Amino acid sequence: MIKPFDNRWQMQAWLMFLIAAALLLSGMFACAMPFAALAAIAALMLPRAQVISFMLVAWLANQLIGFAFLHYPLDASTFAWGGFIGLAAVAAGALAQFFVSRATSLPAVACYVGALVAAFFGFQSVILIANLIMLGSLDAFPLAEKIDIAAIESAAFGLLLLANALSFKTRLLAPQPQA
Repeated sequence: MIKPFDNRWQMQAWLMFLIAAALLLSGMFACAMPFAALAAIAALMLPRAQVISFMLVAWLANQLIGFAFLHYPLDASTFAWGGFIGLAAVAAGALAQFFVSRATSLPAVACYVGALVAAFFGFQSVILIANLIMLGSLDAFPLAEKIDIAAIESAAFGLLLLANALSFKTRLLAPQPQA
C-alpha cells in the first residue's frame, strides 16, 4: 500500500481529493467514469474499511452528477443501471482490496497494475451480468468499447498516482496492507 500519510489530516485531505476527482470524472465521462481507477487507488492508499465506503461515495457522486447535470432520464431502466453500476463499483473496490492485501511480496509496480486489473475485472464482470439481465445479450458489450474503457481507466489511474506523488512528495512504496 502507498503510505503517504503522516497524520489523519493528510489522509482526510487525500480522501477529499479522491471525492473531488470522482465528481470531476463523473462530469467528464458520465457512464464511462473510471471506477476501476478510483477503486485501485483507494485500495492502495486507504485503510481496508474505507475502500468500500469510498466506492459508494464515488458512485453516489456519479449518480448525482448524472441526474442533476447530465439529465439522466427518470425511468426504471436508468435506476436499474445505476444500481448495477453501484454494485460494480463495490465489486471493483472489493477485488482491488483483496488483491492488494495479498500482494505484499510483489514489486510495487506489479501491485499497482494488479490492483487496477483486479478492479477492472470486478467492475466489468458486474456490468457483463447486468447486460445479460437488462438486455438479454452481450450485444452492448463490445470488445472495442472495453478496450477504450481500459485505456481511460489506465490514464485516470496514472494521473491519480501522479497526483499522489506530487501532493504528498512521497516515494511509491511497496504495498503493505492495513487492517
